[in-house]
Amino acid sequence: MSIENRKYSKVVKAGKRTYFFDLESNKVDEKMFLKITESKSKNDGFERQELKIYIDEVNNFVEGLNQTIEFYNSNIKNIKKVTSKIEEYEYF
Repeated sequence: MSIENRKYSKVVKAGKRTYFFDLESNKVDEKMFLKITESKSKNDGFERQELKIYIDEVNNFVEGLNQTIEFYNSNIKNIKKVTSKIEEYEYF
């Protein structure tokens, strides 16, 4: 995505990771979307992952995120980490 299509950008540093919150529009129909990029340092450079959410779905995304955070915050004492090859979480 070119810089001309970027309308807003916010950078959040969190330890070894950096998150970029970019509001952009696509070239074809100028439809706006939120692009969230996680960048983390690796021995051979950086690893990046992106998530694009179109503006008409942002409210649903934020609602689901807020519900997940609320659940986590109110149940933190009941969540037990299970160690295995894949991280799994057991509720209650």
